[in-house]
Amino acid sequence: QPMKDIAAEFEKDSGHKAEKAEAEEESDPAAPPVFMPPETFTVNLQPEGEEQYLQVGLVVQVKDQAATDQMKLYMPQVRSRLLMLLSSKKASEISDLAGKNKLIEEIIAQLKQPFAEGEAPLKVKSVHFTDFIIQ
Repeated sequence: QPMKDIAAEFEKDSGHKAEKAEAEEESDPAAPPVFMPPETFTVNLQPEGEEQYLQVGLVVQVKDQAATDQMKLYMPQVRSRLLMLLSSKKASEISDLAGKNKLIEEIIAQLKQPFAEGEAPLKVKSVHFTDFIIQ
C-alpha cells in the first residue's frame, strides 16, 4: 500500500513539474535572445506627389534556434511578405514613431502567419529596426 501512495505522489509531482517547465519555457528570462537578421529591404513607397523609397534593415527576435531554422527555410516567403507590406506604405504613414510602431506590429503579424499548410506559426518575440531611411 505505501508503495502505491509513493508512486501516485511521484506522478502528481512529475505532472506539476512538467506544467511548470512548460510555463518557464514560454518566458525564461535567463535564455539568451535569438536574433535573425534578414537582408536589408529597399522598396518604392506608395506615391504622395514625388517618388519616394524606403530602405530598412531589421532584426527579428525569435523564441529559439528552431524558429531561426524555420525562418531560414522560408526566407523567400518571409522576404516576399515583408516586401509586399513595406511597398504598400506611404512615407507619411511610417515617418513618425506611431507609424513605425504600427509597422512593427504589422511585420510581426505577417511573420506569425503559417508559411505552409499544417506548418506551425513562426514564434516571433519582437522586431527591431536597425536602419530606416525614407528618401
